[in-house]
Parts: sequence; structure tokens; C-alpha cells
Amino acid sequence: DGDTIFKVSFKALVYRPFKDEVLDGVVSGVEKVGLEVKVGSVKVFIPHTKIPSEMRYSEDQNSFISEEDPTQFIKGDSIVRFKVENVSVKGQEGSAILNVIGTIAEDYR
Repeated sequence: DGDTIFKVSFKALVYRPFKDEVLDGVVSGVEKVGLEVKVGSVKVFIPHTKIPSEMRYSEDQNSFISEEDPTQFIKGDSIVRFKVENVSVKGQEGSAILNVIGTIAEDYR
């Protein structure tokens, strides 16, 4: 057959956001407590306290809607620009979990 098989071990860090970095992500979850945003394979949580105060959660529409302009809203699959506020790694090598907290409370252009 001619095949050669090697057992290989390696470590790879494909992507890790940094504190104060401004990123664009896709909203993958909306709840009263905040938003879940994905940037590649990294999940970011944006708590409701870090969402502009004029935006209110609508359970009927499962979105955050601006009280000043109802045409502005954040729902699933929306693209949001946010700033990374905290990055922490929990766990041990091989099973570490990346926890990222973000904010959209300001305008990040």
C-alpha cells in the first residue's frame, strides 16, 4: 500500500481577541440578559448593562430595539461592532475555555 502513518501532537491558538480590541461579529443569541456574538469560533457575551441605555429588550421580537428610533434594532444574525472589555481563559491545557466580555455602549467607528 505504501502509506505511512505518524502520530503527531501539537498545540495551536488560532485566534484570541485582546482587551480593548474593536471587532465585528454576528449576533448568535439574544436574551434579556444580553447578546451572544460570534467572531469566528469565539463566542462573546455582551451583557445588557453594556448595551446602549435607549435600547430595550423585546420578548415578542426577541431583539433589542431603540426607543428613540424603532427602525434600529439588534436581533439574531445582525452584525455588531463591539469593544472587548475582558478576556479570560479557564481550564487546563487541552480543555481551556475562552471567556470574552464585550460592550456596544459607545460608537466604535
